[in-house]
Amino acid sequence: MWKAALLILLLHVVIAEQQEFVVPNIVHQIYDYQYPSFFLFLSLQCVQYYIRPEKHILWINDEGRYRRAHWDTWIGAAKHHQDVDGEKEETHLQWEIKMANMIENKIIDARFITFPTHPPGNSSIIVTNKAHRSDFVRLTALEQEGGIYLDTDVFPFKSLNDFRIFNFTIGYDNVVNPDRKAPKRLNNGVLLSSPKSDFTSIWSSTYHNFNPNSWDHHSSIIPFDIATEHPDLVHIEMSRLSPMSYAFQTSEATLILTCGILLKKEKAILHPLWDRTSQKYTYDNVHPDTYVYKNLNNKYLFHLTMSAVRGVSMMRKNLGSVDDLKYMPSLLGSIFRTAFNDGADTFNYDNIINMSNDEKLKNWEECRNHFGMSSSPDDLIVFGGQHDSPYATPSHKRQQYVHNNNYKD
Repeated sequence: MWKAALLILLLHVVIAEQQEFVVPNIVHQIYDYQYPSFFLFLSLQCVQYYIRPEKHILWINDEGRYRRAHWDTWIGAAKHHQDVDGEKEETHLQWEIKMANMIENKIIDARFITFPTHPPGNSSIIVTNKAHRSDFVRLTALEQEGGIYLDTDVFPFKSLNDFRIFNFTIGYDNVVNPDRKAPKRLNNGVLLSSPKSDFTSIWSSTYHNFNPNSWDHHSSIIPFDIATEHPDLVHIEMSRLSPMSYAFQTSEATLILTCGILLKKEKAILHPLWDRTSQKYTYDNVHPDTYVYKNLNNKYLFHLTMSAVRGVSMMRKNLGSVDDLKYMPSLLGSIFRTAFNDGADTFNYDNIINMSNDEKLKNWEECRNHFGMSSSPDDLIVFGGQHDSPYATPSHKRQQYVHNNNYKD
């Protein structure tokens, strides 16, 4: 009897939780290149595996000569390879076959449109900048349908249901901008909105005086100003949805995320430290880093922006096929492999964990070089923050801070 009562109670809780969602489980993404890329595919696949949207729309700019025809040709070629090679895991075209099937089977709703050349509600201004025109698409889509908007360099690794209870959610952008006089900004690469939310309506109405000569005024500064004036209309995330380059406050985190050895059982990342005397990395006397793991894993997604952070833009170029994932014994590699294999991370972590320190270091260097992350920590840009804080400094300083201040993770 009590089991039946408990089951009924749980069902009521589940129904109540579902009724609280005001943001539909629809994901919008935007793409403006002639052909798909593996980088794009990984973003789409992470959305499919970790968010499991009811609808997944990829808005593709159909502007330019034969743009849609290029995609049709690409899909046809991928399907041909499937017919010839089957579903061979070893083929470097496996991702292309999977993506072609997702589009053909409408798992991904590929919508070809010509990106608008006028800002919302303002037909007197002609806009040519593709980034601005992409802004118009995302804002219109969210205002009309609602849902979750993600840039195609965003890789979710958790459900975003925690934020679907708010009418509008956005993350910070320049939390640690070293220029203290610069206007504060929010980042429009990750947005969640109910249909016709008050925030999107106010935001859209500001485009009547759009300035096409400003890169980010309407996309980043204006939403911050609206949030300041109407804090009750928006939920702002400080770091859990923010770009990778800002949320962890140091570009070293990008390297650790990509090339550090993931220790799943210990919930830690093993990575070498920079010896300033020898000007070399070393694994000698290095302990698993639970602090960096905790802060990275606290995020819901990794937004790897095309920013000044070392390695991010090169990784976009050099992460070209499934074969490249073998260089990543890391948290990011695990997220990618798990999504790609629909739940299975096939990497042999024990093999690299049991290596000698010299072999681990060789593996670290191979990963860095492969993804263009070859500058030394002394050349890193540390994005603001208090330099006596373990959260804002490179690991060799952070671990010294932890030791000196008896800090506990």
